[in-house]
Amino acid sequence: MHIIRRLKEDVDLGFLRSFLTLALPIVVQNLVSSSLYIVDNLMIGSMGERELAAVAQANQLSTIINIFIFGIASGAVIFGAQFWGKKDLRGVGAVLTLSTLSALILGAAGSLVALFFPRQFLSLYLHDEAVIDLGAQYLRIVFPSYMILGVTNAVASVNKATGRVRLPMIASVLSLTINTALNYCLIFGHFGFPRLGLRGGAIASLTACTAECVILVAFTFLLRYPAGNIRNIRFPRWTFVRTFYKTTVPVILNDGLWGVGATTFSVVYGAMGTQAVAAMSIAGTLDRFLYVCIAGVVHATSILVGHAIGGGNEEEAFRCARRAMAICAGVAVASSVLIACVRVPIISLFSVTEATARSAANVVLIMALVLPLRSFDYINIVGILRSGGDTVFSMALELGSIWACSVPLVALTGLVLHWPIEAVAAFVYAEHIPKVILGVKRFRSRKWIRNLVREHSA
Repeated sequence: MHIIRRLKEDVDLGFLRSFLTLALPIVVQNLVSSSLYIVDNLMIGSMGERELAAVAQANQLSTIINIFIFGIASGAVIFGAQFWGKKDLRGVGAVLTLSTLSALILGAAGSLVALFFPRQFLSLYLHDEAVIDLGAQYLRIVFPSYMILGVTNAVASVNKATGRVRLPMIASVLSLTINTALNYCLIFGHFGFPRLGLRGGAIASLTACTAECVILVAFTFLLRYPAGNIRNIRFPRWTFVRTFYKTTVPVILNDGLWGVGATTFSVVYGAMGTQAVAAMSIAGTLDRFLYVCIAGVVHATSILVGHAIGGGNEEEAFRCARRAMAICAGVAVASSVLIACVRVPIISLFSVTEATARSAANVVLIMALVLPLRSFDYINIVGILRSGGDTVFSMALELGSIWACSVPLVALTGLVLHWPIEAVAAFVYAEHIPKVILGVKRFRSRKWIRNLVREHSA
């Protein structure tokens, strides 16, 4: 009876309407992104396992840079949502200025590595010189994209924080469509375009991300969104700058050092051979589908929780978080069942050996089985604890879990014991056990609910 009463308390049509308004555009964006990402990988994979492995490992640089930029973007959502809940438009403008400059600097660092040190970077992950050469060609073409993505992520995050989620979705979908179309034309030489192979894929990626940035920034200002109102764009007071970085730096360190831990997995896969890298690349492509709906749930949660806290309604923030957790659990189970059923026919589309396809299918099944744990950690840490300003605890929980559990176990099983890739991949998710146990306790304590903008007018 207690459970039934709790469910009745949590049923709120107004909440569901607001939640779906924010979540659905992000779900659509992620669905299109994941679908076209598979198409792109199929086109690259059709050139062979070496090309697939080269692009997969070259994209590790993008993964690392995006993890740091995502830290800045998370800070933009945290403060942007709370300022929006407070109805402080100048605060929203200050968040846009600070987050854009910060993301641009981080993107520039990635561009320098891609342009001047591509082989040295790829040597951390690969031992096959032919594959390293292919990856270096790719990085030298896409190097400007890291700065462009920094600006795109910052502007998109502030738009989402103020509830303007459709424009980032439209810009992203158009960008992905351009990328896929150009990949088809430039990789294979269709419709009169030159046949450029891997270089064509790099040109397509750079063109698409540039188009997304231009569309997003231009229409943010043309439509006079809160993030694009010139009167609100200003550099914030130094007191707010300190508060922003005091909250955001733990997120950057969290995502950055967690990402470094995650990339050590790629180092292990690279040492296990090209087949292992190709199998994990395919599995990673399908893993994106597992998060299509979950990412929408998490982003909607972070925005609504931030609005409630910024508006001074802490009890509503807790209720919102609890409702979102229940939605996320249901979505995770449904996603797991779906991907487990369709994994084999999708993987059969890739031009890889039978052994690689079999390994990829087994790894995807493992990913699906542990998705409920992964999704709880995702919404609890990213959607709830961080949006409440509890970034230091979140950092300690994430970094302690991955470095104390997953990294040593993956290194042991992959490099010392030489277990098959399926067994090694299973230990990647060991970090989620302590994160669930400690994360539940932190959520129930309500210590994560912190109004960061109450005393600030940026």
